[in-house]
Amino acid sequence: MTEHLPSSIGILPLGIHVSLRQLANMYLLFTLNEALVLRVTTDQRVWRILLLNLAVADIGHLISVAPLGAGIYYDFTRWNTMDWGNIPFVYLGLTSRFCFLMGYGVKSKRE
Repeated sequence: MTEHLPSSIGILPLGIHVSLRQLANMYLLFTLNEALVLRVTTDQRVWRILLLNLAVADIGHLISVAPLGAGIYYDFTRWNTMDWGNIPFVYLGLTSRFCFLMGYGVKSKRE
């Protein structure tokens, strides 16, 4: 497996440090979209399109770590701190979005 980025932010090159801050800002955008936009509407079409877009972004995020090798997706014994703060949370978000999009836990209009 290709070597990972160091877990300590103090030893990262400035460009990587900036990229990580930009990534954190994107996560903030995801959070605000879900927390604020979805609270102001009950229209499931809005919910579905927003969550579908976020699911596509989650998939893109997972694809972005592909250069680290296939093991990055499943070999948690080799994950470093950054991987633990990254991969499982994307899996969790993607799983919850797919569950909603497939109707799990969503009341039908007949109920």
